[in-house]
Amino acid sequence: MESFSIRQICKAMQGNFEKVTWRKLVCNNQGMPKWIFILRLALHNRLSTKERLAKWGIIPDQICFLCEKENETLQHLFFECEVFGSIWQQLFYWQGIQRLKKPWHEELQWIEQFGKGKS
Repeated sequence: MESFSIRQICKAMQGNFEKVTWRKLVCNNQGMPKWIFILRLALHNRLSTKERLAKWGIIPDQICFLCEKENETLQHLFFECEVFGSIWQQLFYWQGIQRLKKPWHEELQWIEQFGKGKS
């Protein structure tokens, strides 16, 4: 009983968890809480896209409301949709980023690589 420590007991009960690679994008983000919440939903693939709502039986169709060509998934909505793609490219231009948009998993890797630090 000499070396009893609440901290050690709590750590032992928690166990060891692998840290996610995108934790700094969410934890040290100076953005508005709503933006951080939406980012977190996207990182966990939990955004309420038409595809997810159709799986739950809430809506009958899955067609993207912007381009009306393909099913609305996270990948399509942010990276494949023609309408939102032009907005995405303008955001890149506005931020001074000279590169083309890529699929979600590649964008996430790019953000993790260049989003580190305090800038």
